[in-house]
Amino acid sequence: MSREIPTELTLEIASLSVSTSLERERAEGLGPALERAFAALAERLRQLPGGEQARLDALLIERLELELDDAESLLGPGGPEALAERLLDRLLTQAKGGA
Repeated sequence: MSREIPTELTLEIASLSVSTSLERERAEGLGPALERAFAALAERLRQLPGGEQARLDALLIERLELELDDAESLLGPGGPEALAERLLDRLLTQAKGGA
């Protein structure tokens, strides 16, 4: 029996807390950059092969911590996409029973 790949994926984020020492004007840019990062993450999750998707379907992550080495890098070109890749790697690691 083949598994149908979902055409829609919803990321439900109950809480997102961000602390930064950036100046206010720069820090305000983090919101839109994080939105782009999570949109890119949703697209990457949608493209996972069926087996990987099945593992994530059953996964409930209560807390995922990821420190940004440099918040400025999130605001630069490719920053949201790079964060999406890091988040995907962490999610897949946790889905496989890793740290």
